[in-house]
Amino acid sequence: LKNLFEKIALVEPDEADAIADSIIDWRDEDDVAHKSGKENDYYRSLERPYDCKNSDFEVKEELLWVAGVRPEMFDRIKDHITVHGEGAVNVNTADAPVLVTLGMDEELAEKVIRFRTVSSSKKGDEVPEGIFDDTASIVDLLSTTESLSGNEITQLQRVVPMLGVRSDNFKGYILGSYVQEGKKEEIVFVYDRKEQILKSWREW
Repeated sequence: LKNLFEKIALVEPDEADAIADSIIDWRDEDDVAHKSGKENDYYRSLERPYDCKNSDFEVKEELLWVAGVRPEMFDRIKDHITVHGEGAVNVNTADAPVLVTLGMDEELAEKVIRFRTVSSSKKGDEVPEGIFDDTASIVDLLSTTESLSGNEITQLQRVVPMLGVRSDNFKGYILGSYVQEGKKEEIVFVYDRKEQILKSWREW
């Protein structure tokens, strides 16, 4: 969490640390603040008071209620976070900023991206160059196409417990227009292919 705000939201380390603690306090069940975090006593002292949720996030916009999180920070991280899924980050689809947030340096993250680079098949279709089939073989597979230093191998071993190789939740966009009225409507949804249900649906 600290890396997320420090490396993507671009805030100072101490501020990122405080926000990370406040996020943990927002979702844990107790009313005991972490070292730099905030609990009910803070939120209830605000000019417009509200309670600390003490439960999981249901939508990522809830972050804007957490102490220290400002709109410009949220705008920088919103496309790199989700409240859906089981917690593991799909190494086959995560972008470089997310991989860096997990603990890879930028050079190693780029090596992972290169391994997955899309190429064209004989039929003209785009296909992934490399796919990680399981987390246990990430180091071995990446070593077949990239030269890995001892430090990079250590980074991968540290990050692997936070990784997965499959996604079940997918975001989709629908953009429609009313020809006669001359207006447009956008729908954003999240579909869970495992449960075969829509988990989120928003219209603008």
